Amino acid sequence: MGEMSGGFFVGDRLGKASGTGCKCQQVTLPAVLIILTSALFLPNVYSPVIEFLWTDFAKIEIAASPERVWSVLSTPGILQKTHPFCRANPVDKWPGPGSVDYVHYYGGTTMIRRITDWHEGSGFDLVIDDVKNQLEKFDVSWRVSASENNSTQLSIRLTPSDVPIRSWHLPWILMWRYQSASYLPPLLAGFKYYIETGHPVTKNQFGPHSLSPASPEED
Repeated sequence: MGEMSGGFFVGDRLGKASGTGCKCQQVTLPAVLIILTSALFLPNVYSPVIEFLWTDFAKIEIAASPERVWSVLSTPGILQKTHPFCRANPVDKWPGPGSVDYVHYYGGTTMIRRITDWHEGSGFDLVIDDVKNQLEKFDVSWRVSASENNSTQLSIRLTPSDVPIRSWHLPWILMWRYQSASYLPPLLAGFKYYIETGHPVTKNQFGPHSLSPASPEED
């Protein structure tokens, strides 16, 4: 288990989220300022800049075969056992493209997931949005790949859809980075824990989040 480095940094360097063993892509504050400034003078880089600033990526190594990891990842309703912020994960349709399920968070928010692409054995892509706030929509990609020492890498990529121009402001970018950095590692750590131990995760097992605030007994 490693500790996350302080601050944000650029490129392929990855920081380990404390207590999860998960590696997350992060971006330095100076880099954010440089990229935003460049975009103001080079309009044609708008889309790449948005994608770079707002796409977050995390991965984790799991001591299991790719087949085992895929079997768990593709199980209907599995988030209720693997997601430490998820209270329930009812399913409308599963599996394959067009699959639909819901993520009921402990904090009261409900998100709907719609599978757009299904890659049997290696992952799937989806769109997830708040059922009460259609402006909060995200593109998500899950991937499973073989790794060294008979282990498997599970990764997730998350990008907000249709980022409004107000979100170019630095506070919005930093807020998004903070939220995603405290969301993706516990999510992946939950899969690792369940696959390696066979036990479902508990609420906020790796720390609370705004979608799953700590209850008084957890403080």
